[in-house]
Amino acid sequence: REIPGLAKPDEFDRIAVWYESLHAVGCHGVILHDCLSDAFVEQWTSPQVSFQYWEMKSPRSTNDERYYAYYQYLLDNPVVQRVFLLDLFDVEFYRDPFLLLEDPRYDFLSGGDEGLYNDELVQRKMLKAYGKAHYSDRIKLHAGTCGAVRDTMLAFLKAMLDDFDALSDAGKLDNLNMAVHNKNAYDMFDAERILYGYPLNSRFKAYEGTGDFAIRHK
Repeated sequence: REIPGLAKPDEFDRIAVWYESLHAVGCHGVILHDCLSDAFVEQWTSPQVSFQYWEMKSPRSTNDERYYAYYQYLLDNPVVQRVFLLDLFDVEFYRDPFLLLEDPRYDFLSGGDEGLYNDELVQRKMLKAYGKAHYSDRIKLHAGTCGAVRDTMLAFLKAMLDDFDALSDAGKLDNLNMAVHNKNAYDMFDAERILYGYPLNSRFKAYEGTGDFAIRHK
């Protein structure tokens, strides 16, 4: 289970499950950060995990700002052709999620649970961001787990950043990434082209220990 309370710099226990399970399934990952020490980065850098410093650039929350970091990282690293954007403190790998990107039925992969639609929280954030509760009849997609091929992800991130910039210009600095993630996903992709739930992710906050999924998100 996710460790309660605020994380401290260089607190490996926060990332241990993510880090160790990623190694176990044979994937490669990059941890984007704004405060880790050089000693910590040197200690935990491995052939499969690297660290990338990011200086905060927007007035937005850390959860919103991370999309600027994702976008710039992809621009700076054209060798990356398939990518998952993931939370760090509450994610565990059960098998290689990149294999799911080979399924031609889907253009975009995002955490989500069958039968759980955009709830009051997401609709309230939609109203703050856009003045309308868009896609209230669609499955709630989780911003902490998503994947796509390079060009698709770059287009998706650019759309999100355009919205974040407009929100900042309007003085709307609330933590709104869930609304922006859901609106742009459903704007860009047909619902049947989005893979959510099994075999991508476990049920959110269900702490499932077994099942046909690649990623456990809580």
